[in-house]
Amino acid sequence: MSGVNGTGPASTLEQFKRHVAEKKIRYVIGTGTGDFAASAGGSDNAARIAEWVRHTFTAGTVDGATAIDLAP
Repeated sequence: MSGVNGTGPASTLEQFKRHVAEKKIRYVIGTGTGDFAASAGGSDNAARIAEWVRHTFTAGTVDGATAIDLAP
């Protein structure tokens, strides 16, 4: 997935949701700060994706990093 750090074209939220539904993306890894949306950085699309993930799925912590399982 590109674009989350602002260096490439980011998926739109709709594209990301489709990738999740098609099981092309299974996990999202953050910084472990507890605020995944703020740690996403990068583009406006990345911020929208991060906000949707934060409100839709439950985050956990693995070795100090935020890990979010996108499986239903």
